[in-house]
Amino acid sequence: MLGLQRLGAKPEVVEEITPVLSYMLGVDEVRAHDLQPEQLKRQIALAARTLLERRLQQLPTLFVVEDLHWADAASVDLLRDLADDLADRRLMMLVSHRPDTQPPLLTRAGQSIIRLIPLSGDETRALVRGLFGQVTGSACGQLQDFVVARASGESALRRGDCPRAAGSERLGSRG
Repeated sequence: MLGLQRLGAKPEVVEEITPVLSYMLGVDEVRAHDLQPEQLKRQIALAARTLLERRLQQLPTLFVVEDLHWADAASVDLLRDLADDLADRRLMMLVSHRPDTQPPLLTRAGQSIIRLIPLSGDETRALVRGLFGQVTGSACGQLQDFVVARASGESALRRGDCPRAAGSERLGSRG
């Protein structure tokens, strides 16, 4: 793997972790069925730690994990272990999750929790306007309503708005 070599990994390390990275990324059919689950877990942890350590040797790193609430227990454990094992390194993990999700408790690494309040409907519409600029046409309003509904937890699919909001009418030109 060229990326590992660029990070300065030794050839034997590249050879050791490339199969598990290929398996995790779905790039190659690796004989994962030949490995016991605990063995695979250890190899995934080794690969993740090796990648982060090599990167940290080059420069400070921000590791972003979005939507932790969708992660399985093994992935959450891996993140916690990486954060704790690399607590003395120049690593910052930024993790987002829903309010009802309990973040992993760290033992060595510092941890701050910042709770954000949801945007109001008007604030969400302003955000959409900011992303798309001044757009004309009813599709923009439908898109804003769709995003507001999704952000507030109301299912646009249940209301039947998804096909219309997702682009059955093109957004007007910027004016």
